[in-house]
Amino acid sequence: MAMQKWTLREGTLLATVMLINVIDGLDLQLMPLSLAAIGADWAVEPGRFSAAMSASFAGQALGTAVGGWLGDRWGRKPAILSGMLLFGLMTMVMAICTNPEQLFFARLIGGLGYGIVLPPMLAMVVESVAPGRRGPAVALVMLSMPLGIMLAGAAIPRLNLLWDWNTTFLICGAAVFVVVAIGQLTFPSRNTSSQAAVPAVPAAPAVGRRHMIGKLLSNGGAAAVASLAGGMCLAYIVMAIILSWLPSFAQNHVSGAIAAGQAISIWSLSGMAGTIAAGVAVSRFGEERAAKLILAGLTVATFSSSLVFMALGASDATLYGTSAVCGLFSNAAITVLYSVASTRFAEDVRATGIAVVSLGGKTGGMIGGAIGFLVLLLPSMAGFFALLGGVALAALLGLMFGLRSRPIDA
Repeated sequence: MAMQKWTLREGTLLATVMLINVIDGLDLQLMPLSLAAIGADWAVEPGRFSAAMSASFAGQALGTAVGGWLGDRWGRKPAILSGMLLFGLMTMVMAICTNPEQLFFARLIGGLGYGIVLPPMLAMVVESVAPGRRGPAVALVMLSMPLGIMLAGAAIPRLNLLWDWNTTFLICGAAVFVVVAIGQLTFPSRNTSSQAAVPAVPAAPAVGRRHMIGKLLSNGGAAAVASLAGGMCLAYIVMAIILSWLPSFAQNHVSGAIAAGQAISIWSLSGMAGTIAAGVAVSRFGEERAAKLILAGLTVATFSSSLVFMALGASDATLYGTSAVCGLFSNAAITVLYSVASTRFAEDVRATGIAVVSLGGKTGGMIGGAIGFLVLLLPSMAGFFALLGGVALAALLGLMFGLRSRPIDA
């Protein structure tokens, strides 16, 4: 059967959703890439911003927990647009903050807003496109956030030099409101369309939460759950350290803000390739073998980057090269761990298993953002990447141990 063409309605909806994720990628890097300017303006050491760095991840964890319920209760469109309004408002509030504590609360509430957006947004995409195009649609949505991170690395340092960091935050916050207006025009008012509706699934029998957790952890599943949640936590720690602290660390040990921003753009661009490569590896080797191979690759990439800095010294070229290699494996690792979590557990506890693994990732993001005051004490770029290598190695060893047992539904 010939593949149907994308309809105008599907295209405009998907483009708007991708734009939302691009904006989120920009915002994710807005503070890290502006940290040097904010610290200089307030005469505050970068280490004092650790709590503010982790606040966005904490807010997203809280928002994601209620976003699905709001999407079902209110409808997809109201939940998405309400979360985006809160997200954009807090971005603009950050422009008038005067200390790290105020930034912490603004980023926490802003993260809560974006966390609300995520579940109903993905549900709307799946419900609004034809069944044969759901896979490509979700893949495009996943790739759009790294695109936003890449654009942030290129644009934000230049905007800060052209004006000041306060103006940059106001511009990014205003961009969110523009996207909300576009969403008001392009998002469907109903949750589904008749052509693309997801087939109804009979309601599962009511199962107590304790029983579900008990079944999830039984039959050799406890080691798998712990290794996957721990591996996701450690993979997110690597990502959060790079995205939150590499810009400031590179400015102190390599060169200026422009080069640090370009390194993040390169990391994100290679991360997009890593997301695609993870899918290819899963198809070729299977989820669990691919996960072990990719985590081994991340371990080798980070330790090798440390050796490169020791041998060649700190320069823009070594920064760009190591960022590209580590970005490839870091994003691939997160993608493949989600893939393992989606297939490892029995069907009746699968959603619970995925939720636990996802919570591990959010926790890792908070930890990676919070330990900046320790990361900034490292003496060199070689030490920075050696730390990441140790974290990646711990994830690999945990996964190799935890996935030796048979799957729960075997």
